[in-house]
Amino acid sequence: MRNWKITRKFTAFMSVIVLAISMFSTTAFAAEPTDKIVSDENDKVLVESGVLRVSYGAGDHDLGGFTFNDTNRGSARTFNTNQMQIKPAWKAADSSSSEVDLYIEVWNATRNERKFYHRFTLNDDVDGKDGAGWWYAESSWFDIDPGESYYIFYEAFTTPGYTPTGSNRSASVHTWIELRNKY
Repeated sequence: MRNWKITRKFTAFMSVIVLAISMFSTTAFAAEPTDKIVSDENDKVLVESGVLRVSYGAGDHDLGGFTFNDTNRGSARTFNTNQMQIKPAWKAADSSSSEVDLYIEVWNATRNERKFYHRFTLNDDVDGKDGAGWWYAESSWFDIDPGESYYIFYEAFTTPGYTPTGSNRSASVHTWIELRNKY
């Protein structure tokens, strides 16, 4: 009987300690690194933090932004839905008096199959250029194969009616995507 009383008192004491610790605990968790995406000398996309999310489910996702010359092929990412919408923002990076169109292709890297392509023009932006010089657009929804790897290819062109800056164009782009399951 005496051991039972000691065990009960000890259990009650430990419960109080556990509750006290949980009330005043200051457990700290490291924040997820923020990806800062940059281009190297060969215009390949790099992530300064060394962490790049590679698998995406349904919802809106910010793929980040970067500046490139002429063309750029983005990193491979896995999309786990069957439909996608791409939402780019872009502007000329090499001239304040000449505009660029942004050509985008979405490729299924697993099957080496193009799933989407479109040349986004200034007319695709229904609101017009913002104060910082960015144009915004949204693609229509298109089908993708869930669970497979994809990359996005970008190319900058001088917008018709504007003076070219030379044989190369430089553009800044920021890309968002939305993923959903149609059925």
